[in-house]
Amino acid sequence: MNTSKIKSNSAPPIYSILLFFILITILILNIGNKSIIFIGSELLILFSIIFQWNEFFKCKYPSLSDATVFCFTILFFYIAPILQLNVVANILINTSPYNDTFGSYANLLSSLFMFTYVLTRKFSRADASKKILNNVKYDIERPRNIFLLFLLFLIISVLAAFLAYKDIQIKAIAIDDADSISIQDLFVNKVLYFFPYGFLALTIIYKESLQKFKGLFWLLLVSATICLLICKNPLLEKRNALGPIYISILYLWNQKIHNSKKLTLFTLLSIIVIFFPLSSMFTHVKFDDWSFDSNELYKVISSHFLELHYDAWANFHTVIEIVNGQNGFLYGRQLLGSILFFIPRSLWPDKALATGNFIGNYLSVNHSMWFNNLSSPLISEAYLDFGLIGVLAYAYFLGRLTIFLDKLSFSTKSWERIAGIFFAVYLFYVLRGSLMVAIAYGTGSIIVFITIHLLNRRNSKANRILIRKQENGFFFK
Repeated sequence: MNTSKIKSNSAPPIYSILLFFILITILILNIGNKSIIFIGSELLILFSIIFQWNEFFKCKYPSLSDATVFCFTILFFYIAPILQLNVVANILINTSPYNDTFGSYANLLSSLFMFTYVLTRKFSRADASKKILNNVKYDIERPRNIFLLFLLFLIISVLAAFLAYKDIQIKAIAIDDADSISIQDLFVNKVLYFFPYGFLALTIIYKESLQKFKGLFWLLLVSATICLLICKNPLLEKRNALGPIYISILYLWNQKIHNSKKLTLFTLLSIIVIFFPLSSMFTHVKFDDWSFDSNELYKVISSHFLELHYDAWANFHTVIEIVNGQNGFLYGRQLLGSILFFIPRSLWPDKALATGNFIGNYLSVNHSMWFNNLSSPLISEAYLDFGLIGVLAYAYFLGRLTIFLDKLSFSTKSWERIAGIFFAVYLFYVLRGSLMVAIAYGTGSIIVFITIHLLNRRNSKANRILIRKQENGFFFK
């Protein structure tokens, strides 16, 4: 097989220059009366963004997980804080007073986090590149029990849709009635209601095999889509849970996007900048208050960076305030609580709160925050628990995690590819936090992917059907 046509190009120079020009212009126009140290720290973040941008395009394959990290960094840790501080210079979006020392230190740690992350990927992706460039020569493995697989997922998905429809009738009236969720409700909402996603993803993955039987593919596709829309919609989920589901479906459906570096990055960036602001009009309000007014749509998009949706940098600033001025480091307390999220608080009274709630409680007591359901970016989790060493360690593990997800995203096994693409987008939720919530909700998805694996497992290599792709090679653009 000739793989010489698989190209690895750095970012087009004109794109890099344009990106730098846009970012530096945003900084200059909103510079206000900030100190030289703070401006210098912002420039460090800018350079880390440009560095990641170039490394993204230098990689031999498109990385959806790396694109997710890039989008989160540029929006939440560069553009949003600059615009927010320009509107209100002395008070952050989370009501905490702005401190120039804490702000500059937050930027310094953020840029250090990004440089460590990018360098980890740079020196760890050789093995991933080799495996991925080999995998793309083959089609997805096709199990012999494919009809039994789809029958089981159809039955479970219809059951889930039936229960979700009954749930919608309640939540359409009162979307925010419940302040907590039981283990049973967590299983229903995050495991059972996620099965239609697996059903639809499998239908897309095995599209070519199913199309050999007239009408079967479209019947399964329509059935799976209807079940998914009933189970996962703005009446039952917030957008941070809906985003990974429907964005990953887009990448699964259109492999041209997934196999193109430019399309992988710019599609995700466009969705986050345009669609996410619009979606908040429906995912964060009751059904009766939904609005389609054009003026309202424009207002939502234009003011989106100034809202609490983009509180990640402000909350990191607050974590530095908490650590340096109040409580000191927590030495793994938050991480332990996140990993052992499933232990009821009745059995572990001293169990850590989700870090976003911890920050919210601090702000409510010491400043003017009126609720505690806040985000906590991954770097906040790292610094609050372990300080500078935590920032470096979390950045390293994030780099390794994205490499692992890259391998899954181009796997020849259906469940691995679906899981890899889903969690590459879900990584945005992990980056924004809180980590405890992200792990808890993500575990439900993992259970479904493991189920796909168990139902799709073959007893021997002889049962694996690998279809060699065209002999003229494969292009990553």
